[in-house]
Amino acid sequence: MNILQITNYECASASANDNTGINRVVTALSTYFVHTGGDTCFNAYFNANPRGLSEVFSAGLQLTLPLNEDELQSFLIANQIDRVIINVSNIEYVRVIPIINKIAHVCHAKTTYCIHFMPGYEACSYTTFSMVYYNLTHKGKFIDVLKKWLITISRPISSKLIQAVIRERYARPLETSDKVVVFSQEYVKQYLNIACSTRYDKFAVVHNPLPFGEYINKDELGRKEKEVIIVGRLYEPQKRISYALRVWRMIEKNPLLNDWKLTIIGEGVSEGYYKWLINKYHLKNVVLVGRQDPQPYYQKASILLSPSSYEGWPMVIMESMPQGVIPCVFNSYAAANEIIDHDKNGIVAPDNDLRAMYESIAELMLSPNKRLQMATAAIEKSKSFDMEIIGKLWRKTLLDIQAPQDSAALQ
Repeated sequence: MNILQITNYECASASANDNTGINRVVTALSTYFVHTGGDTCFNAYFNANPRGLSEVFSAGLQLTLPLNEDELQSFLIANQIDRVIINVSNIEYVRVIPIINKIAHVCHAKTTYCIHFMPGYEACSYTTFSMVYYNLTHKGKFIDVLKKWLITISRPISSKLIQAVIRERYARPLETSDKVVVFSQEYVKQYLNIACSTRYDKFAVVHNPLPFGEYINKDELGRKEKEVIIVGRLYEPQKRISYALRVWRMIEKNPLLNDWKLTIIGEGVSEGYYKWLINKYHLKNVVLVGRQDPQPYYQKASILLSPSSYEGWPMVIMESMPQGVIPCVFNSYAAANEIIDHDKNGIVAPDNDLRAMYESIAELMLSPNKRLQMATAAIEKSKSFDMEIIGKLWRKTLLDIQAPQDSAALQ
């Protein structure tokens, strides 16, 4: 197959320093297609990457808005593309998916829309009044944060209204794509509910793969440090790191846990707010290290705390579990329970229940034997997402797509 991967950003290497989470998955899958199946892969992208294009791609094309349809069609024809995988997530790019599908079908290529997010995430932004107050007093984006806070406190009414507004942006890609790939069976139901559709036949469920096939040596688990890590973009409406800081405030009040530390890895617009909360809560064992390669932290940390209000299939968990890091998340998205078996290889606390999360983490901190047992189980569970397994599912999905609709009907 000649496969075109369409992304928000140009795909560089699979390194976390060079790529977004989506791009790391796309690059890793493309590497599998090329090296295992003998396929040829290409990358079309809307934004260039200063790191340049990964060598796994035979050629690249930068797309524009509005879309240059002739240029894209010429690229498909010149490279004899027969499969197009659309991985875009930004709304302005999602809107042009029907046009991309139309061009691909004219060129007799089959199309797959891979959704790297949770359907309906637009209604899941989280904000507290303290963040509204912070932005008001620190000259932040007060109006934007105020809107998100109003959405937060008015659920479920706001969720229904937002779903009505976004219905078309879900319905049109579903109508025009040959296949839609989501990460969870529950996401199929959520997508169809928003799109007001019954087209179950259009969907395939394929989990995200491990981007790296490296597993920590079990002998090294005994040398793990008393460290909890948070890895990701510092963006409160999604990542809810304020939840983690409130849990950590409980941990620091427990004298039996004062030898543990919390390391926050990442950068983003909410960094100032988090520093303000750290000072407000008088937290001592918390450090923000900025944007770093997370791999060394995975190797030495014992626990990953990921308090997001929503995720698609979080790559930070995929990257940490093979390194024996125990993931602790809230039950705020369906995929959490497909990645983690609660109290066996990680923690899935009831959403918004900070006390339950604290008690689960405190129990882990106080029990080296349980940490070792769960870390070992996390490594084993992560192997079910190995690239060999997920890559074969992707290949089968691409090969099983029915012939595209008659191109004349799409124009």
